[in-house]
Amino acid sequence: MTPLLPTSKYTLTPPPLEDLATRLQSALAKNYGHSSVTVSQCPDLRLPPFHLATQGLSSNECIADVGGQANLFPKPRLECKYSLLKIAKAMEMGPEVGSLVGAGAGPFHVVGQNCELAPTLSWKGSFENIENRTYVAKIAKDSGEAIVSKCPSTDCALMVNLFGSSGLPGPVLKITARGRQGSEGSFPKCISTALHEAYGDSQPTFPLNHLEAETTWKTGSPTIPSPHQWCV
Repeated sequence: MTPLLPTSKYTLTPPPLEDLATRLQSALAKNYGHSSVTVSQCPDLRLPPFHLATQGLSSNECIADVGGQANLFPKPRLECKYSLLKIAKAMEMGPEVGSLVGAGAGPFHVVGQNCELAPTLSWKGSFENIENRTYVAKIAKDSGEAIVSKCPSTDCALMVNLFGSSGLPGPVLKITARGRQGSEGSFPKCISTALHEAYGDSQPTFPLNHLEAETTWKTGSPTIPSPHQWCV
């Protein structure tokens, strides 16, 4: 397991959710035929359609950006293997209660090949008392089919973006959008562009963690096939 390299810590100061809702509504209306942005109480994310390991996203919020494209190109750095729990400790999260959600590269050294990771885990009382609902997506070596399954590990590799919190209920932004008609090529791109246009460099950096409940959109797997499948 790769020891975590020295970290940099930044204080993030997000604007009020009500201000974000107003700014995003204007941008979404230009890019979608039907859209809405409201400040609502977070639903229980343990239930369908989310199936996360945490009830909410509030209290002691923090984010982590580990690794990156440099670990993938020009060729994968297979020595870069990380523990999600060690990352949580580096994020200064305590053992009393906490949760992580995010996206990254899966533990190829556990799965046996390259895979994508959808981490969602929580703990209470200690870092040993874990509820792990993390999933991995991989491409079957024989058929080329995309396979999604529960991850048996709390490891990741190469790169991962994580949102940490105490997992408590609280206010969130509820965003709906359908009927794309504008120039932005994707929902995340539309949100990112809107935030930059609204705040530019005048507002200190802030995170915007999001969960998507897709109903009618067609999606594809971002898993990268490899001639060698990164077997170890």
